Amino acid sequence: MDIQFIRQDGRLVIHPDCHTDLVNKPAWPRHALHHRLCRGVYAQEKGAVLAGDAEFSEKGVCVYRSLLKDDEAQALQRRADAAISSKRKDANGDVPATDDPDNIAEVVDCDDELKSLVTAALPKILNDQVNADLERYFQSFYRIDVAQIYRTFPCDKSTVSFLWHRDVAPMAQVHIMVYLTQSGPKAGSTSFLDFDQTRKLARTGYHFPPVVKRTDDIEGVLRDAGHTPSVNRPDLGVGDGVMFASARVLHKGNLPLENCRDVLLLVLLPSLLPWSKDIEDFGSEYMFITESKSTLKTDPYKPFNPNITEEMPEEMFEDWIRNGELFPPDA
Repeated sequence: MDIQFIRQDGRLVIHPDCHTDLVNKPAWPRHALHHRLCRGVYAQEKGAVLAGDAEFSEKGVCVYRSLLKDDEAQALQRRADAAISSKRKDANGDVPATDDPDNIAEVVDCDDELKSLVTAALPKILNDQVNADLERYFQSFYRIDVAQIYRTFPCDKSTVSFLWHRDVAPMAQVHIMVYLTQSGPKAGSTSFLDFDQTRKLARTGYHFPPVVKRTDDIEGVLRDAGHTPSVNRPDLGVGDGVMFASARVLHKGNLPLENCRDVLLLVLLPSLLPWSKDIEDFGSEYMFITESKSTLKTDPYKPFNPNITEEMPEEMFEDWIRNGELFPPDA
């Protein structure tokens, strides 16, 4: 298929005649092909990717210290706290709105002031080092698809994101979590395996387990498979961040036992244009959503990656997906 690009309102876009064939591809191959096209555009504009450290590209997880200064992170946390409290009749944002342990995290409904604070913080979070590491990993430009602040309440038992899993998402998807509160054994944190250990477990059958089959004891699963476990549970201070390939590395949240955990989450995907271009053209309002978004069931060829309706095949986890590859073998 001959894929053509055009300039539209100063933006590089896929020619309309190509759009239907591209968006009608199955979900994972559709996003993988989009990533390939983004790489081609990037190579033409910037040449070979030489900058950036190798750690994230090789392991799929990387910690960054002091992405935000203490006072910057605390300003976001205070405003988020006020936004949660304002929704409660008892004005108490330190307790969950539900008794359901599977919904122990609450996304903040950001007001204009909080959106402005987050938008102003983006160049500090996506600083030169982080940007270089991301471009080395993607080998393309990237965009912010979602920005959310969410609070996890103290709880001694939960499921879903607090058991070992990989996100059912485009294979290139990256998350950056900036901690607005201190992490720690009792304060909430996130644990990770790297690409290598995740791939080893995928070959034993543990890759995208349904919620009812997710485990809290990944070390036991690794040992049973004959591998030495090495779980990475970084200790993050206020303003520190962790970046991870959410569809390619196994990870789990660790529930806070005391106090709440507040985190700013950025969801990043490949793009034909630098991340700042979307904000220049459309503003940042689009990225602040409170509902869950399936980034896999989306059209990456339109602005904002809008959701589309599609049926997923019964055997949707092909070998390359299970093994955490960015692209199918024939791409």
